Amino acid sequence: MIPESSSFSMSVDRGDDGPIVVSVQGALEIPGNTRLLADCLAGSVLADRPVVVDLVGVTEIGDAATTYIVDAAHRLLCRGYRLTVVLATSAADRNVRRLSERVHVERAGSLGRVVGAATTPSRPRVAAVDALQGTYL
Repeated sequence: MIPESSSFSMSVDRGDDGPIVVSVQGALEIPGNTRLLADCLAGSVLADRPVVVDLVGVTEIGDAATTYIVDAAHRLLCRGYRLTVVLATSAADRNVRRLSERVHVERAGSLGRVVGAATTPSRPRVAAVDALQGTYL
């Protein structure tokens, strides 16, 4: 069995309209995980759409992951779009404070990751998308 601290998963929702949602779960302090996130964010910036990074399920955010997210936010802003980070309401460490100072951050509710109706009949809405309802959708 893999220890919880080393588990990691990431998904990307590139729906027809609205923001690109990058959902991450697990540890974001491991170099391979942060590099995967950086590559995903680099591609998302080039899509010329708003990006939401859903970190509600992240157990630890390392310095490198924080830097990659902030850099992607700046590159996206230069292209005229916003990157929003969604964090758990209980998240409060040094890197969370750094993110809050440098990018747009929304706090997710305690009800979990999947909420509300679907943006299309086949796709459930995630907390990150709900945080932006009315802004990009």
